[in-house]
Amino acid sequence: MLTGDPALAQTTLSLETVIARIHSEDRADVLRHVEKAEAEGGPVILTYRVHTAEGIRWVLDHGRIYAREAAMPAHGHGILIDVTARVLRDGRLEDPQAASSSPLDRAASHALAARRAIDEDGTPILRQLVDLLMWELGRAIARRIGGGHGNRLN
Repeated sequence: MLTGDPALAQTTLSLETVIARIHSEDRADVLRHVEKAEAEGGPVILTYRVHTAEGIRWVLDHGRIYAREAAMPAHGHGILIDVTARVLRDGRLEDPQAASSSPLDRAASHALAARRAIDEDGTPILRQLVDLLMWELGRAIARRIGGGHGNRLN
């Protein structure tokens, strides 16, 4: 979604690539959250606008950033969900931090908590399994939000 090239789906993007696509009015807020997460680590849930080949789109960014360490820069992983249709339909944007009664949203929160616990343990196969769970939850949430049009999403 951020590069305009579907072949780059599920690949690592540099922070510079992502920042370049964030709408100028949202950039400072997103950077503030990212800088805090780079220093502290932890889950990140943001909603912001990005420039795409189709025009400006609203995205829900749900993931985790790992804090900077002496031998490794900050890095992260997560999912982007295009919520433009929902914003346009409702005329407002829901607070992504607000508690949700959706079973999938609760499952995603639990998956993030599980990922944090597994990171403390350090078992690689468990990391892979919980990451797969998080990707699949993201796809299911995208299908729910997009009314079944999730096949266009990463």
